[in-house]
Amino acid sequence: MAQIAFLYYDKGMTQQEITNKFNLSKMKVSRFLEQAKELEIVQISVNPFFQLNEKLQNQIQRKYDIEKAIIVKHPKSEAYDISTLLGQVWAFYMGISLPDNYVLGLGVGNTIGQVVKNLVSMQTK
Repeated sequence: MAQIAFLYYDKGMTQQEITNKFNLSKMKVSRFLEQAKELEIVQISVNPFFQLNEKLQNQIQRKYDIEKAIIVKHPKSEAYDISTLLGQVWAFYMGISLPDNYVLGLGVGNTIGQVVKNLVSMQTK
């Protein structure tokens, strides 16, 4: 199980390649990978480039009766430019929030410029 998890997560082999290598069914490989997570052989963590202030977000959402507020904690590093950080965060949330084939128009400014710079071009269907 650990070897299958290693090949899949660390070496980037596909489930089909692992299936062929070990002469297993794709379902069995999938189950092994799921069990590896359950047994904590595999631990997946996500380290975002920013931290949210969820307590303040919730307060603002309640106070102003809005669906979603995004409040970012300022990084402790003095070298970090705030408009760059805001541009990265905004681009990230737009990337996961906007529907397919959505057209967005933006004005020009330093922070908006950072949003545009950090937007990832997404392949449309």
